[in-house]
Amino acid sequence: MFESKNAGGWALALVALGLFIGLVMRDLIRKEKPEEGSQTIATMVPPRDRNVDDLTELFERVATQCEPFVVTLQPLSTNDSSFPPLHTQGSGVLMSPDGYILTTAGLVREARQVTATLNNKKTFIGEVLGYDALTGVAVIKISASGLKGIRQGNSEDVRLGQWVVTVGNVAVERHTVTAGIISVKGRANTWLAEPEDLLQTDAVINSHNIGGALVDLQGRLVGINTQVNLPEPVAGISYAIPINMAREVMRHIIAEGKFARGALEIQTQDLSATLARGLRLQDTNGVLVTETKVEGAAARAGLQRGDVIIKFREQQTANMLALRELVASTKPGTTVPISILRAGAEMTLQVTVAESQSAMAAPELEPAASPIRSSHKYGLAVNALTPAFLHKRLLPSNTRGVVVADVLAGSEADLAGMRIGDIVQEWEGKSVVSVKDFRAKMSAAQPGQAVVIFVRREQQNLYCVMEIPALNDAAKNAMP
Repeated sequence: MFESKNAGGWALALVALGLFIGLVMRDLIRKEKPEEGSQTIATMVPPRDRNVDDLTELFERVATQCEPFVVTLQPLSTNDSSFPPLHTQGSGVLMSPDGYILTTAGLVREARQVTATLNNKKTFIGEVLGYDALTGVAVIKISASGLKGIRQGNSEDVRLGQWVVTVGNVAVERHTVTAGIISVKGRANTWLAEPEDLLQTDAVINSHNIGGALVDLQGRLVGINTQVNLPEPVAGISYAIPINMAREVMRHIIAEGKFARGALEIQTQDLSATLARGLRLQDTNGVLVTETKVEGAAARAGLQRGDVIIKFREQQTANMLALRELVASTKPGTTVPISILRAGAEMTLQVTVAESQSAMAAPELEPAASPIRSSHKYGLAVNALTPAFLHKRLLPSNTRGVVVADVLAGSEADLAGMRIGDIVQEWEGKSVVSVKDFRAKMSAAQPGQAVVIFVRREQQNLYCVMEIPALNDAAKNAMP
């Protein structure tokens, strides 16, 4: 009896509590209910992100700070007094109070003068002092008073992932600004200026800001925006000439009118393990000479095809890049020691360095048409050289050898790096004079031998090494 009464009391208490809560909620709802005909709209106002605001203000400040030093350039023709433009206008960077401007060689290489329009709308005629095709740097000089130069940085201090800003000109009074990060820093090299020596960024560099400034977030110039023609361009990737490189080139152009590099006037190739084995070398350190220019610097010093350069100016030359940098940085006319290996013996010669000249693109070779053709032993088929072929390729009529007509994929010849159009001139150091001679030399090769083949490819000479199959594989390559 007692338990039943107690349970009933608890039930009434819970009902009363529920009614009380319901009344309270009803009153609250009535208080919040809008007047008839009105609407309530809930809006979410995100809190201000101070970091984003700070970064935005920083970009704005950098752009404002650098705009006065980025000028609009337009090349002028020297054949007409009206000076019609040769190219679309580009940008340049005012480097100093005495009026020196840096830009890219692609903009001015056909002009002797440009119009340079400053941020204050004043226009001057600028003299093109010179340009360097290899680095892509051009220097212009204007005569004006009250100029200031952009604040300059050190491109060696640039870090991967660092924010950078590009500043250029779409037109007078219209600047273009983009931002991104440094994705590749490049090598510390002034003399060669290949794509791997440049600063790489995802900041957009277009036709308007080429020649303009690449700056860090302190407004310091770290590069000159440029354009690089790559075999396979990558979308979203742009390049800039490191300012340390550009300054050095500018210094030479102002003082000498050009940026002179040293040259040995030779063709070379790196040593692979297979090639070193074929040449009976102990290791791959060194650079193999594949051709010397007649009466060139190397030839006059006594260098020969087949020599391996191991030192230049008493510094190791482990590969072609090391040699090229050492030679390019040597003042033309300087005589320096060069150490080589010849037939396994080391010797030192004295070479007077020449001045580098621009190389011309070579035409692509095609296999010669000839009724004489070897079979595909080791995956290689060759034709005889014909007078028509030699004439078409501007080769001397006394050129000897055979031309590669076909290379089977995955064959010994393919693995050796042979290509259709190669002219095979030597087999194991012996001249190849005909298809019959070539077939005889191939047949005499020993199983397991690494055969050194000297070929002419386009306008370059090089060595290939073909591994002759061992005895258990030789049967499949037997001559028919």
